[in-house]
Amino acid sequence: VSVEKWGHCSMAPGEEQARPLVLGQRVYAVWAGNGKYYPGHVEALNEETGVVTVAWEDEGDDHKEVAADKVLPFEEYQGEATPWLMSKIDAAVEVRSIESKGRCLFTNEAKSPGDIIFVEAPICAALPSKHPAVWEAVNEVHKRQPLDLGAGWHFAAAVSMLELDEQGTKLALDKWAPDEEKVPCQDSLNVLSYFTERQVKGLEQVDPGLYQKMLVSWRYNAFAHGSESDGLVMYNRISMMAHSCSATCCWQYGPDDTFVLRSRVTLEPGAEITVSYLEEDDLIKGTDIRRQKLEMWRFWCACDRCQLEVDVTRGFACPKCMAGVCFVARTGSTERMIPCNVCYAPVRKEDQEELMGYEKQYYDVLEGIEKEDIPRIEEVRGCALQCFKQHWVVYQLEQWLIEKYRRDDQLLTEALLLAQRALGFLTETSPWASHTLASAYETVGELLLTSGPKPLRKERYREAASYFERGYRVMSAICGDEGDGALVLRSKWANAQQKG
Repeated sequence: VSVEKWGHCSMAPGEEQARPLVLGQRVYAVWAGNGKYYPGHVEALNEETGVVTVAWEDEGDDHKEVAADKVLPFEEYQGEATPWLMSKIDAAVEVRSIESKGRCLFTNEAKSPGDIIFVEAPICAALPSKHPAVWEAVNEVHKRQPLDLGAGWHFAAAVSMLELDEQGTKLALDKWAPDEEKVPCQDSLNVLSYFTERQVKGLEQVDPGLYQKMLVSWRYNAFAHGSESDGLVMYNRISMMAHSCSATCCWQYGPDDTFVLRSRVTLEPGAEITVSYLEEDDLIKGTDIRRQKLEMWRFWCACDRCQLEVDVTRGFACPKCMAGVCFVARTGSTERMIPCNVCYAPVRKEDQEELMGYEKQYYDVLEGIEKEDIPRIEEVRGCALQCFKQHWVVYQLEQWLIEKYRRDDQLLTEALLLAQRALGFLTETSPWASHTLASAYETVGELLLTSGPKPLRKERYREAASYFERGYRVMSAICGDEGDGALVLRSKWANAQQKG
């Protein structure tokens, strides 16, 4: 049987080598009935059509003929997180150059929320646990003279010199980075000089130009490692995705640092694939804060959400009636407060300046507050409620209080009220699928079951079940129906539903 025809592997881009399927081999193959992998054995190989006949282990007789690219050797299967061949990825998505954005990624296939778009293995994973001597050397340079980018990026660049072959290096360098930063800087020269001085194995003689290019490639295209706090990971196609503060896709890590990319909205063929470069905690904040944080990637965010005139995460209590909300609106670089949504009174210039001045002060307070200092958080929240009505500052303060209150049996009712407020804020300002939203539904459901008089009434269980169900629906769009997070919420939903 032709090795080229039947080769399969789950190696990183640029490292693909054919591994032939053979008759009788145990495999995992996609059953067309639901698109999921199931175990079986190779019963026949049709070289002309590229189809494998699979004898399913459950002895089922339907959908036995499977395309070769949907059959994996048994030992290579890692569930849905099994990395795809680059040829399969390139069939699923397309890279296009967009004016003002550069290279972007688009789907070739229709996708529903929760569907996998593709799974990619890393080009390189830079882990201190794997290269402790290099990590120690870079940190020693950093201690002598602080590196502008810190130790992590330089460590990743050094690991690339050790691990990547010619093809891997080419892929790593084929990433966006500012041209002016590709000239060797003094920090890079200092690191390389130290490697030479201390004869760090494999790094005694490194080309400064290549090292600098690798450094900035990591700087603008890497992801934080899933389990090692100081580790970094770089991917090939994944790095082509543009940012959006209301991204069309979400992702999670699989085994061996695979990147599992899913759609969190309905996508039609030709739709752009976007992810958020920001942490979820930052996505609940105002446009001004999000754009400021994104400047580290050297662009001014113009996503659909940032282009909205009214910022619904920055609501102020109306100075006139105190019942309504006055939101911040932006026209170009100019911010203003729009009239109250209840009494329709415009905001006087002096009131606007005063309220926005308070807002900046609260930003500074949040940066310096100790999350365990509950009396201080309660004090700040009490003051914040005097000027904010629907604002991310209040949401953040109340999140800290929820985490504390829910651990105290005497404060469970207060925790439930705050959790319901937090969920309301999220559904008003950022209702798309996210871990934050799923967790908010789960928290309300749990507090409904732990607060209030016992025994609980059936209505209480049914109410809790409705929140667990909604959390499950959200989590399914993030990690799939069978993802760990989704299964936990599905179990809580079923248990509450049974008791209700």
